[in-house]
Amino acid sequence: MITPRPISSISMPNDLKPLPKNKIENYAIGKQLGQGAYATVRLATQKKTKELVAIKIYEKCKLTDTRKKTGLKREIHILKLLDHPYTLKLYDVLDTSKTINLITECIGGPSLHSYIKKQSDRKLNDQEAKSIFKQIVQAVAYCHSLNIVHRDLKLENIMLDKDKNVRLIDFGFSTISGKGQMCKIFCGTPSYMAPEIVKNVDYIGQYADVWALGVLLFAILTGSFPFKGTSDRELFRKIESCKFVIPDNVDLGAQNVIKRILHKAPMERPSCEDLLKETWLQE
Repeated sequence: MITPRPISSISMPNDLKPLPKNKIENYAIGKQLGQGAYATVRLATQKKTKELVAIKIYEKCKLTDTRKKTGLKREIHILKLLDHPYTLKLYDVLDTSKTINLITECIGGPSLHSYIKKQSDRKLNDQEAKSIFKQIVQAVAYCHSLNIVHRDLKLENIMLDKDKNVRLIDFGFSTISGKGQMCKIFCGTPSYMAPEIVKNVDYIGQYADVWALGVLLFAILTGSFPFKGTSDRELFRKIESCKFVIPDNVDLGAQNVIKRILHKAPMERPSCEDLLKETWLQE
């Protein structure tokens, strides 16, 4: 994971109103579900209703500078905007003397990364890949319609519920960026970064998100990544070259979708709305 480099000129949402002093004591906090740089995610039960939830717990002692505090405010702001069946639902934000707690739905299933690892050949068949990928694109299209750019789309940030419906999670790197507005922060996960990001130039976030969707589709259909390197430097050089090989056993329709997405020129990539019209996703 590469953390953002602070850029003073990037626009940030206005500070949110002070968080209400609700009671974290209303929840019985259970096992750890995940761990990030600044937060821990735990399973919890609402004591009165017995409802299972997930709690993303930020320790205030780790929010030591303005960038981290602003990033958390931005994440909360974005989660409050979301209302879609394939994006994570935020229920509440609880403020205590030592922590800030994001109460979200408990999805119940594995990440797409974990799910694929359990498959015998570490990839999905065409029909399952098509179904899951279509839902992911719908989630990202919805975000883009609200001018939300995710900026860290990857297998680990897609969760599956018990019915194999997706939830897009982890909006910690996300930002509000209007169509055509340039982003200036170098962030994301190296294998999914677009050429314009690894070149460290200003980029349009929506196009970079679409590139990451192409990497993700390649991964779920082949069990590997289109670009690999023994170091970030070698990986970035291969991404910049934009040369990749799709295995012959991948459906021709899916191959065409991947080739359209993984285009070196950002403006030549399809939008999420265009992707949803692709013949391969309609079959």
